Amino acid sequence: MNFETLKTIILFILIMFSLFLTVALWNYQPNHETQDDDPIIENTKIENGQTLTTSEVIVPKNIIFHTLSGDYSYKSPASKHQLYRQTQNFNLYNFETSETGFPDNHDMTEFVLPTEIPTQMIPNLFKVSDDEKVSIPTGNFKHILFILDESNEAITDVLFISADGEHTVRAQVQSTDAYQTMVQEHQSLDNKVEMMSYQTEETRLFIPKNEVVLARHDISVSPVGTEPLLNTLFDDVSRVKSSIKSDGTEIFSDFDSELRIAPDEKSVKLEKALTKEGLPLDTDKVISESLSFINAHEGWTGDYHLSDISDQQVSYQMNYNGYPILDKSNLSEIMVKYRQEELYIYQRPLIHIAVTYDTNQEEGGNVTLAAGEDILAELESSKQFNERMIEDIRIGYRMVPSDNEYDDVYTMMPSWFIKYNGNWYNVDPDENFSVLKGGN
Repeated sequence: MNFETLKTIILFILIMFSLFLTVALWNYQPNHETQDDDPIIENTKIENGQTLTTSEVIVPKNIIFHTLSGDYSYKSPASKHQLYRQTQNFNLYNFETSETGFPDNHDMTEFVLPTEIPTQMIPNLFKVSDDEKVSIPTGNFKHILFILDESNEAITDVLFISADGEHTVRAQVQSTDAYQTMVQEHQSLDNKVEMMSYQTEETRLFIPKNEVVLARHDISVSPVGTEPLLNTLFDDVSRVKSSIKSDGTEIFSDFDSELRIAPDEKSVKLEKALTKEGLPLDTDKVISESLSFINAHEGWTGDYHLSDISDQQVSYQMNYNGYPILDKSNLSEIMVKYRQEELYIYQRPLIHIAVTYDTNQEEGGNVTLAAGEDILAELESSKQFNERMIEDIRIGYRMVPSDNEYDDVYTMMPSWFIKYNGNWYNVDPDENFSVLKGGN
């Protein structure tokens, strides 16, 4: 075989091998093309979270029964919620502005909200027809009063009154069971405690007159995963950069958002840059927008109630056994702030209560809190407080970290709190009302 024949054979083999590779490439179908029909679904829901409605987060902090023998409220927060749910079936109509001020009436039931909300939200709390909705006068209210008329066995008026008593909207109730629902609670004091009022030009409060005994509980908390938050709060997670500061703060950021996870990984704060011009949101829109926003990722990881709203910022407080957890460490409050129609700040806990442990009553399981009349007496004699700065007085819980090696165990400690100049303070009348702890 000469050299020319050998080159021809080798060239033929190479051409055939090339044709084989070409046909193989034409017929090859990679597996990843099937992902178009079965796309990856991002996790955007918080585990153990839930959605809530407007009427589930806007809840009275107190229900007061004004009677001839005095002012009373429920011993159990569960009874308060039960009555509130019943009244949400009342049909209200004939809305109009009314005389200002709180009526001097011994037969009425008063619902006290934690903060003022717009009258436009009345249909979110009670039944109101579409025709009646447009006739509701504009304004804000914090107190809802049901005026009883025993002689006619009827609720004559429902009054929605502002915090300072200067603005009132009156309505009538169309419900055959409404009067019976209210009068039964007025006539029975078996499950009630006597209340006393504290009133200034700016506020009207009611607190238990006598000592209150509440149980102290130990709890353990579980973490809230951050993956759903990252997928929800960032438009494109693939563009998010992460870093860790020297103090342990973990930072996630893209071109217009920054999310910071606290060093102990128990709270998180998102802050977004302003990307467009717009008008400030009305208060009712701030509430509805924040509710929809949190519901979208099932962000309610506990029993949260509306606690405060001002300047396009709304706060929701976690409750435990019907009482607010008024803690200073951002472990019990969800805060949403808007700026020119856009989400600006979102701050929340990254924990939820997982387990409650039984506490031995003989080892200090029950805590006896000072009588409300002693609280007010100390308050009036104290030089620490300016009366005009006092916004609220409540019984609540403190989350006291355990002194053992576990950082997920807390003691829920009943305490008296005063909201003073926008901040909550845990106070102890036995120590001359010295402020022990302050919080937001």
